[in-house]
Amino acid sequence: MTPSTKTIRADRAPIRVFGQYIARIALFVAIVGLFASSAIAQNGYTTPADLNGNGIYDFQEVTNVAISCTANTTVNSISGSCTAGVLIAVPTVTGYCGTFTLLNDFNNTGNASGTYPVGVTTVHWTAVDGRGLTATCSFTVTVLENVPPVIVGCPANISVNATAGTCAKVVTYTAPTATDNCSGVTIARTAGLASGSSFPVGVSTVTYTATDISGNTATCTFTITVVDNIAPTITGCPSNITVNAGATCTKTATWTVPGVTDNCSGATITRTTGPAPGSTFPLGVTNIVYTATDGAGNTATCAFTVTVVDATNPVITGCPSNITVNAGATCTKTATWTVPGVTDNCSGATITRTTGPAPGSTFSLGVTNIVYTATDGAGNTATCAFTVTVVDATNPVITGCPSNITVNAGATCTKTATWT
Repeated sequence: MTPSTKTIRADRAPIRVFGQYIARIALFVAIVGLFASSAIAQNGYTTPADLNGNGIYDFQEVTNVAISCTANTTVNSISGSCTAGVLIAVPTVTGYCGTFTLLNDFNNTGNASGTYPVGVTTVHWTAVDGRGLTATCSFTVTVLENVPPVIVGCPANISVNATAGTCAKVVTYTAPTATDNCSGVTIARTAGLASGSSFPVGVSTVTYTATDISGNTATCTFTITVVDNIAPTITGCPSNITVNAGATCTKTATWTVPGVTDNCSGATITRTTGPAPGSTFPLGVTNIVYTATDGAGNTATCAFTVTVVDATNPVITGCPSNITVNAGATCTKTATWTVPGVTDNCSGATITRTTGPAPGSTFSLGVTNIVYTATDGAGNTATCAFTVTVVDATNPVITGCPSNITVNAGATCTKTATWT
């Protein structure tokens, strides 16, 4: 453009310079002289001048380029994917008659719409106008991954019996795994013992927790139950005990209380039937039972008997002495006595005449044996024996005894005599 050329922008009101406006020119020249060839901003225009003050009036737009940025955007990821398709509005750019180039650093185009990964992506817009002036802004695209991970192979609840002689069981299981729509998911055991550990009797809870990169979690919980099905063992169970009753038909019996062992601690033993050791036991058989119980309710019993035997014979009292009586005219005699009695350390003893007639009977000449037998409840016996003797102490009586007889001798100097 030659120094005499004047450029007037179409979008601004034209300014014409006429010689008659000397005052304005004088002012302009003064300013040019002051600032030489510097550009002066007046009302949004510049008026450059040469060193000689020649007016080259090329009115240039000095409005800076400006960009009104896209708002921050938050969306959810696509189901089953670790991304999301996002539509991004094109920002508004002003300045330099609307001529500009607009690019983003996400895909290096003028359209930032596209597939964004889970997380926060910062996108920068850059607008460049025809003069090379730039304006920038940034916004964020946040893709939320709100889908929890999926745990695969969560074990079912496990129930096992305790190992003999122990209060535990070694249990193995296959640890679960986890999948997620985004890579990077982890899974860890957050409660309970690891596979292959020795689990105690009872219920143990095992929990695995899967966590994805967004902090979403899922849990797998199962139980391992170790059952104590082993009964306790009673030690020192007494054998059956037999003792003889004393004078009161009872007897004190004693024994050592049995003990108990178990694969788990806490087993107890209790006498559940019969008196305690050191008690006085009655005649007969008494059952004694001890029951051992462990923490799982398993039981064992120890049973024995205490037998009090009545080994004492009854005692017969008032056993009669031997009796002797003289026979009467009939060569017999009635004899009588007091029936003997019986005592015993236990009640219920009886006495019975087991041989000979009863007292008050008529006894024949000679000796008659009398026996009484006492029997107690245990079958013990005692006897009382005596005799009844009928004696013939009466002399015989001669009847028809002849009187003295006197006869005369015959020829032979003898005589026959006779009598009744």
